[in-house]
Amino acid sequence: MFPSFSLHPRILFNRSQMVKYERLESSLKIQTLSLCLIITSCILRWINIAKLNVIEEVGSEFNILPLLTYLTIAVILYGLFCALIGIFGLVSIYKLKKKFLVLWDIILGILVLINFLLTVAILILFPVLEGVIKSSVKDAIENALNNPINIFDWSVILNLQKQCRFLHDVSGKYKCCGLITPDDFNDLVKMECCIRPTPEIGCLVYLFELIKNYFYNLVCIPGGILFINFIINHFFHECYS
Repeated sequence: MFPSFSLHPRILFNRSQMVKYERLESSLKIQTLSLCLIITSCILRWINIAKLNVIEEVGSEFNILPLLTYLTIAVILYGLFCALIGIFGLVSIYKLKKKFLVLWDIILGILVLINFLLTVAILILFPVLEGVIKSSVKDAIENALNNPINIFDWSVILNLQKQCRFLHDVSGKYKCCGLITPDDFNDLVKMECCIRPTPEIGCLVYLFELIKNYFYNLVCIPGGILFINFIINHFFHECYS
């Protein structure tokens, strides 16, 4: 008779505990990520930090505030989804059944894929959206320059003065001039409606840079954390399998 090589119950218990610890660690990382997503979303949307108040002020002129609100809701829902995945991970630790663990890995992989697709979509769509808006703004500027101004109409003059004061306030606060570039304005308008010396960046370009950073922080950074978590999880899984 050949000797039996069955594992000692203590070894099985230690391996079981190791798998439980490994899954618990991954679950806690997902829970932490979901909490960070929700907190980050609320902070970046409703609290003015890192000069993001320009999005609230100038964004109202371009009607982008509803978009930012929808983005916040989407990120919060995504954070809650991550929290549910973390709870499922805790259930898989408690049950310690292969089908639960395999399903956990599949869901975690899908989550990484979703983050990757969102990141790619932002990287592709933002330059396209920026180009479309810049093109429409240039057309609007050309049409405005081609239309003569009735200097005898006081309502037109007062409206121009109001717009000039607004542009000057924005220029002084955010160190920008014009929409796309300062060359959008002639020398007289730049002298009256922009601070001196004339900034080198347009206000619309500056706004777009802030909005792009807003989106990148909400999607790319949590997505990167999740991807690293996925890699570490599978690394330890291979080491202890």
